[in-house]
Amino acid sequence: MNEHIEALASEVKGILLGRLDKFLDANVDKKVFLQERTTRLAELATELLTAKTGDERRYILERIDSVRDTIRNELYAAAVNVSTEFKNSVDDVLAVTVDWGLKLAPILLRLVAAKIG
Repeated sequence: MNEHIEALASEVKGILLGRLDKFLDANVDKKVFLQERTTRLAELATELLTAKTGDERRYILERIDSVRDTIRNELYAAAVNVSTEFKNSVDDVLAVTVDWGLKLAPILLRLVAAKIG
């Protein structure tokens, strides 16, 4: 493969992996939070199975709804963050690609001119 293309691919890969690492590092707390909430949801489901009265079941179902809403909101927020991060990554990749294209254009034109002339 052409050394310029390999260098471009390496730079793009570095951008994407760097952003991914930063994103995951910045969102460790969200992962832990979601794990805790899903564990709580499982606990409430178990409590629901052992509830003896209609009032107990209604109370537990309300708590389940609350935990589900919390999980849903956290996932929506994560989706917005992922979307923003993806957009920023695409912008950076395009900028690098255009920059490399501008650097390689004179080389390509010389090669084409040499083949024609």
